[in-house]
Amino acid sequence: MINVELEIQQLVQNQYSMQLLANDTAGLMDTLKIPKADVMGYSLGSYLAQQLAMMYPDKVNSLILVASSCGGKDGIPNSPEFIKLQSAIVQKSLNNGSISQEEMKSFAAASLGPGWIKLNHESHDIPENITIQQAKPGLTLETMNGSY
Repeated sequence: MINVELEIQQLVQNQYSMQLLANDTAGLMDTLKIPKADVMGYSLGSYLAQQLAMMYPDKVNSLILVASSCGGKDGIPNSPEFIKLQSAIVQKSLNNGSISQEEMKSFAAASLGPGWIKLNHESHDIPENITIQQAKPGLTLETMNGSY
């Protein structure tokens, strides 16, 4: 299985396209002599996994999509409120600012949906004024800024 997970900032800053990344993935598979694979994509990586399956269907045995959307004319876009909240959290994170408990709860509810929150109430057990580095240990500012 090839697990694909990408950072949004890297894609935006370097202006990569999904087609380019799908070509790179297919090339990597060729180099590693992997003729066909079960492909899993998470979040933004799910868009890459879909692109790979469309461009190179002979290389994809099965497709597993997590936290994904089909996009296109039939896709359901995020609400303007969600995009605004996401943008604010990303900006605070890039500046190493803390994110309030209410902001994180709102973001979790908007990202996961009310059904998930109801079944997994512990996902709302968020400390007060947390930073992304505290929530995701090992994530550095360099990584979030795309400075590798």
